[in-house]
Amino acid sequence: MVIGASYSLLLIKRVIFGEIVHSNIRKISDVFCHEYLILFVMAFLILFMGIYPKVFTDIMHVSVENLLTHISTKKL
Repeated sequence: MVIGASYSLLLIKRVIFGEIVHSNIRKISDVFCHEYLILFVMAFLILFMGIYPKVFTDIMHVSVENLLTHISTKKL
């Protein structure tokens, strides 16, 4: 699905803007080295959050418990 979407975007870009004719623009990179580092760290954190969410849910447990207690006392 991702490959299909990226191919569709590439086709739309070529239809609307045409081929890149200037060599200076062709040399420009989409992502630089420090941006790859940031993307890698974000991807790692997202995977970690999906594989081991207990670290994040333990942080929220106290406040959610207080909220539920507050809501249950107001309705009674």
